[in-house]
Amino acid sequence: MKYLLDLNDRPFKAIKLGTKKVEGRTPTVWDKTPYNNLQKGDLIHFVNNLTKEEMDVEVIFIHHYPDVRMMLEKEGVENVLSGEPKTIEYGIESYNSFDGYKDGIVKNGIYAIGIKTIQQDFYDKVAKKFGSYLNSAKYIQEFPKGSPEEIFKEKLIEVSGKEKTVLDSGCGDGRFTLLIAPYFKKVIGNDTSKLMLNAAKKLQKEKKIKNVEFIEVDSHMLNFPDEYFNVIYARRSPMELNSFYKMIKKGGYLLYIGIGEKDTKDLKQIFGRGQNYGKWDEPVLEQFKNEFEKAGFKVVFAKGYEYNEYYASYEDLNTFLQGVPIFEDYDSEKDKIYLWQYVKKFQTEKGINLPRHRIVFVVKKHS
Repeated sequence: MKYLLDLNDRPFKAIKLGTKKVEGRTPTVWDKTPYNNLQKGDLIHFVNNLTKEEMDVEVIFIHHYPDVRMMLEKEGVENVLSGEPKTIEYGIESYNSFDGYKDGIVKNGIYAIGIKTIQQDFYDKVAKKFGSYLNSAKYIQEFPKGSPEEIFKEKLIEVSGKEKTVLDSGCGDGRFTLLIAPYFKKVIGNDTSKLMLNAAKKLQKEKKIKNVEFIEVDSHMLNFPDEYFNVIYARRSPMELNSFYKMIKKGGYLLYIGIGEKDTKDLKQIFGRGQNYGKWDEPVLEQFKNEFEKAGFKVVFAKGYEYNEYYASYEDLNTFLQGVPIFEDYDSEKDKIYLWQYVKKFQTEKGINLPRHRIVFVVKKHS
């Protein structure tokens, strides 16, 4: 089943960032959604009340509670609340302030809906088609201020150590996980794409690397002890900042490389859709800086990188777009007219120009 629900701007953004992973709901006079019928695997289509942005999430669990206090105690205020302060009393006051919720909770209780953003089906499709993230698209890259991927790797190696344990959150096909394994005592990579993890384990066996463990679990559901990891990193995958903070040892590090607001802007404008469509003027670097600091981290390094990719042909750009979530619904046939428009406009002597934008962060947990 798929359900359509409105959502305020702040919780919408928190879900998108991965800092809010449980949505609390109760039927009211104005909301007749049968929350008692929700099941694991159902889809929810959220619409941001303020911006009208849309987002699909998957239901990963449903828990019913008699009141808000018990929900917050069992699920954790850091997983449910998007506002500050993250306290039980604030949460109770907040839920009771929603139209019809005070009476609705007395009558119906409240449903804690565990959710995750929908990207997984996309990556399973990529794995089926290409075997991993790699595909045959031919292109060259030009970096005026250095390669963000290489800089991220260098920063990670700087905080590595043979006595340290690291988590690769959203490890995908494991290529990068295995690449940095020699720099750490133990590496754990988690992902929810069974096919990507199969590719990772196959590559691990080929390379005979012993200090890496791949686990099939969503980052929402990681359950390691407090202060278990010296380092956690995420490469363009959702982060659970509050739980990451707890799992990192004092003085430990969290590293992140993500997508900037200007990434493939011209391509998305021609297609009329895409990742973070229309948010060209909302600096992602500042948004993440605020989120890291709010979670308790100290920002050690933060920088944006704009660079260019040049694709050898229409076919190469087409192949590339099938393997990345710029358009999760990309269709080679249906989108042919848009892609040809882009190719004609951005063809150069070096190839078809595709401007890219990345952000790199190194943040530290206080000692």
